[in-house]
Amino acid sequence: MLNLNDILIAAVLTVVIVSIIKYILKTFSVTVTRSAVYSYPPAESEKVLQRCCSLFPTEMIRFNGVLFKRGMVVRVSTDAKKIIEGKFIGINNEKMVCVLTSEYIVAHELDSIKTMDPVG
Repeated sequence: MLNLNDILIAAVLTVVIVSIIKYILKTFSVTVTRSAVYSYPPAESEKVLQRCCSLFPTEMIRFNGVLFKRGMVVRVSTDAKKIIEGKFIGINNEKMVCVLTSEYIVAHELDSIKTMDPVG
């Protein structure tokens, strides 16, 4: 027969186990998100820009009520607490957002972007 003490211990253990599972799932989801960073030589920036525009053809996106257009300077923060600042290039049909910085091309999954704000 179960007594009150057994029920309380089971409830506390349940809360602890659920908290651990939630923490593991949150950590795992952050590491699984798709993101790619490529460096490029500054001398080829025009060629890189043209290539990115063809790979990320959608020029506009509405994110958290704000409309972002190709060429806007944006600051993006991700679920993994990374900050990316550069030109918004576009989005593709796989929901990958492209941002061109002075040194890197960054493609990041839209679902793992926490905030995106215009700069300037």
